[in-house]
Amino acid sequence: MEGGLYDAFSPALPITPPVRDPLAEPRPLLLLLGLGVLFGGCGPSDQGASEQDETQATELSEAQGAVQGGDFLLYAPSLTTETYLIDSSSNVVHTWPSQYNAGQSAFLQADGSIIRGGGINDVDPDNRFVAGYRDGHNTTFQAGGFVERISKDGDVLWSLEYYGDDFAPHHVVTVMPNGNLLMPVWRYVSEEDSLALGRDPKHLSSGGLWIDSIVEIQPTGDSGGKVVWEWRSSDHLVQDFDSTKANFGTLADHRGRIDINYGQGYNTPEDFMHVNSAFYIEDLDQIAFTSYHYRELWVIDHSTTTEEAAGSTVGRYGHGGDLLYRWGNPWVYGHGDADAFQLSAVHDPKWLPESRHFIMYDNDIKDFGRDLDGGDSMMVEIAPPISPDGSYALGEDGVYGPTEPVLAADLGVQATSVGTAQRPSGGRTLSCDCTQSEAIWLDADGVVAATASLWENTVGDPDLTQVFRLVSYPEDDPGVRAALQ
Repeated sequence: MEGGLYDAFSPALPITPPVRDPLAEPRPLLLLLGLGVLFGGCGPSDQGASEQDETQATELSEAQGAVQGGDFLLYAPSLTTETYLIDSSSNVVHTWPSQYNAGQSAFLQADGSIIRGGGINDVDPDNRFVAGYRDGHNTTFQAGGFVERISKDGDVLWSLEYYGDDFAPHHVVTVMPNGNLLMPVWRYVSEEDSLALGRDPKHLSSGGLWIDSIVEIQPTGDSGGKVVWEWRSSDHLVQDFDSTKANFGTLADHRGRIDINYGQGYNTPEDFMHVNSAFYIEDLDQIAFTSYHYRELWVIDHSTTTEEAAGSTVGRYGHGGDLLYRWGNPWVYGHGDADAFQLSAVHDPKWLPESRHFIMYDNDIKDFGRDLDGGDSMMVEIAPPISPDGSYALGEDGVYGPTEPVLAADLGVQATSVGTAQRPSGGRTLSCDCTQSEAIWLDADGVVAATASLWENTVGDPDLTQVFRLVSYPEDDPGVRAALQ
């Protein structure tokens, strides 16, 4: 289904009330949580290896066994049309074909099918968002626009075409408990409208801006869907640059709003927020997502209607669509604290319901100045100041805590983009150097215990190694069992 053109302030698809489908497969956030484990790779030592090498290999093998189990990994390499399921020995056990390169994630369903985002780069190379990244010298990143449900036999069971020259989904397609899809979406805002929102002209070197939204789409029939809910960051901006604009204010007094002049898009300046995730927290009816350029975790209320999400009141938490919680960079809202832990360039937040913690993958960006032993990318876990009702407490200093994370584990790599954070049972954590298609497992203490190269048995081309997201599934997962039949 074609979305049609979508300007910055009007919906492309009709907005209808969300429908909670009691017959929908119970595959909620588990699709992103990836409650499984990975696999791996350490082969036997060479015949002539020294006794010390053999001892080290044995110790590594035992460490791997402690974190891997017998689980399976699903992933869609960024520049290929295939999606792979591999077992604990890195053997390909199933492949799903598509006509589109990944755009960017895929998730397994109970019947052995997958929900997969498809990129538009090859289909519409002149699209605004495709051209913007190409001009910024990034040809790996795929703007989204297609979503398919592909059966285990490779048939397309359902499809959605949702993009235009003024809007495009990107990064991830999350399947919600009601069967709806949750996606971050860029909305193009012209230079004139960007100035009206208070953007400093010196930060408009490429004209307008790509302002992020979070969109919920209800699939219909064999193809197409309806937008049933949307949150737009353009409704929740603040700035202290131009006092003649309606959203002018003191940043420290508007913690629930986003400073339009903070984010910078580096090689693609229009993409100044770069939201890269959308994780639904079912028990709280909240959405957690991260902004790469703002270096923050953001949480919003999903209990609102679309109209209520544009305001700052009502909803389950009484703040409309304003940010309920933000963490990682207090400088953004006027509370810089040199002693507080700061994120660098964050991806893939997950809510851990048992501990009520968040985990996330934090990339390294140039000159951030971390002093780590192995590398500059890390797995971060925090205990947010959350109340039993799901509200978040503000610190006496005006900053959302915590000051320090529960875990900041050095992954031993320097990955400037993409990443995975998943917490299966037993305290294990799945991560990656996704630019090199290498899975990384941490033990319960946050120590790297196993790694596995993914591309050798699948793509096999060292120039096509990037994977945006890894998702692991236990061997008794219904989707795994169905795919193997």
